Amino acid sequence: MIMAQNAKGPAEAATSPDRGSNIPQKETKMNTETDTTETSPTPVLQRRKFLALAAAGSAILPAVAQGAAADKTGRLPQAEELPIDRFERHAAEISDTLNEYLNGRFYACIYPSQDYDNPVWLKSIAAEKRPLPDRFESAVSALKAVLAEMHPEATEVRHLYTPRNGGRAYGFRIDAVAAPLAKWDGDGEYQVEGWDEGLAGVYHISRLWSDMDKAWLLFGAYIFEGHRVAPRVIVDPSLILRKVGEVFA
Repeated sequence: MIMAQNAKGPAEAATSPDRGSNIPQKETKMNTETDTTETSPTPVLQRRKFLALAAAGSAILPAVAQGAAADKTGRLPQAEELPIDRFERHAAEISDTLNEYLNGRFYACIYPSQDYDNPVWLKSIAAEKRPLPDRFESAVSALKAVLAEMHPEATEVRHLYTPRNGGRAYGFRIDAVAAPLAKWDGDGEYQVEGWDEGLAGVYHISRLWSDMDKAWLLFGAYIFEGHRVAPRVIVDPSLILRKVGEVFA
């Protein structure tokens, strides 16, 4: 028996489809394997899509950068608020609150807490709109109270308000009076301590009624070389040092 031999390569098996194999063709397709290691085609980025992505990125990037910067800034130590800034902020809040408190009829007086036991006071706005004479009396009473506190040794605090120059000028005086060294004891000559409106020396002093002041006042005429010098001035009783002479009829 003579066997057929190919010129190149080994003899093929009888089951090869080329040689009339009896295995159906469909089964050959069922057993076909796919090579999964084959490289997938690389997607191509079109120029138009690239420009669109670049434009979108340029719009988003600043917002992201700002967010990061703000986050870093929040972690930085903040500067301490100045007292004047804190005062203005709280003052504005208090002013707005006063609009709602009793229909805005009061205003606030605030003092340094280190100096006052009750540093915050509410005062009536209507009281500030009283007639001028009433406001004047209130102011005088407040000044007299302060003067009495400054001079606890004073036995009396009084004031004198007088018009001058035919009503074109006015004088105001307030005194804290200590116990006098000597009292007025009838018309006569008295040694008087000096004051703003009068010289120290001897005065002839008389006690007269003042219709304007509605009070008894001491009027003194300065004695110069044995003569009384006009005009007479009002003498504060607390300034009388001693009586030096009588006046006889």
